[in-house]
Amino acid sequence: MEINFILILIIVVLAIVVVKLYEDNHKSKNSFDKIKQKAKEEKNLAKEKILEMLNKKEKLENHEVVNILGVSRDSVINYFDELEREGKVKQVGKSGRNVFYSKT
Repeated sequence: MEINFILILIIVVLAIVVVKLYEDNHKSKNSFDKIKQKAKEEKNLAKEKILEMLNKKEKLENHEVVNILGVSRDSVINYFDELEREGKVKQVGKSGRNVFYSKT
């Protein structure tokens, strides 16, 4: 009788632990989704700013955007690549210091 009670108690405790772990995992997933969404929103905002800059200026170079937005060179390259795939900007020049971007 005492062993049955102990086994039931162990099963209940394990069930509580499993439920708690599931809840924690679900909360972590939601937090990660929120972080991803915020990063996506920040990227879209940066791309919008780039397009606004191109409305005021005919051409932009990477270093200008790095300085204005305060993001890394790699981020700026990614933003321009995406804008180019979306058909919103075009790259002029192949590589190096001679490259700039303009609106399509």
